[in-house]
Amino acid sequence: RPVRRAPLINRGYYTRVQGIRLILSRFLTAGGPDVPKQIISLGGGLDTTFFWLHSQNMLPSGGFFDVDFAEVTAKKVEIMSKHADMMSAIGGEALVSADRTEVRSSLYKLVAADLRDVSALQTRLVEAGLQTNVPTLLLAECVLVYMEADHADSLLNWAAHTFPSSMFVSYDIIKPNDPFGVTMLENLESRGCSLLSVRKYPEISDHINRYKTLGWESVEIIDMNEMYDEYLDRTDLRRIERLELFDELEEWRLIQAHYCFSCAIQNKQNMPFLASLNFSSFPPQTAPPLPSFASHGPLGTDIHTSHDKTNLNLKFI
Repeated sequence: RPVRRAPLINRGYYTRVQGIRLILSRFLTAGGPDVPKQIISLGGGLDTTFFWLHSQNMLPSGGFFDVDFAEVTAKKVEIMSKHADMMSAIGGEALVSADRTEVRSSLYKLVAADLRDVSALQTRLVEAGLQTNVPTLLLAECVLVYMEADHADSLLNWAAHTFPSSMFVSYDIIKPNDPFGVTMLENLESRGCSLLSVRKYPEISDHINRYKTLGWESVEIIDMNEMYDEYLDRTDLRRIERLELFDELEEWRLIQAHYCFSCAIQNKQNMPFLASLNFSSFPPQTAPPLPSFASHGPLGTDIHTSHDKTNLNLKFI
């Protein structure tokens, strides 16, 4: 049964989903249709980005690689197998592994792997058809922050030195040391959700230095407020801002300031279109959004929340 969430949470989901979709769309359309590309979704759980791209006729010609632990991919296979429209989107030639943890088709590759072992990860991806010389977008939504810093750094370093023309997009939690951040982490950790690397990389400046140290040529990072204010489509914002009453603007702004989008680029093959994918190259939306209403946009499956007027509890799974 659909869960009724607070308007504040709905607007946050909307910003996250639309922000990721904006970045994916720009990557897939940049350079024209003749440039082969591929996407690797790292630790996406039950995310449905592949099916959204299919619905928009924007699937990358090099394939969509969906990576997670075997117990997660098995659940995804189970769900997809029950829906003919999903299997049709994947492709009629799709093959399911004997242990029902992986799927292979020309369009979609579901890969069971542990992100902490980058050598085994690369082996599994190559077996699934990965091409390291094709422009590649790697996506990690609230993944790096749950890994030990050494493991997450190893993943970023591997990506920087494996894909000469690539873009690493991550969505992460920041600012754990201010009063709101301390409370947020306490709530999460009391529920067994430890953010293993957030204290090593607490601020946007720390994340920028991290990417550069690990081999990425350029990196830009913005928080959720900037994404909402500067880059999301104003017409659609007006639509979602009228869907439900919203009187928690200050608290919502505070939450948005504790999440960020990172965009790191590697362009060792000198592909001009990659230079247009930093946030600073995105066309800004200039008309101001309405302040009085909230969105009820598409929801992900990896954040559960409870909210009242006196306390905000976030649970990530």
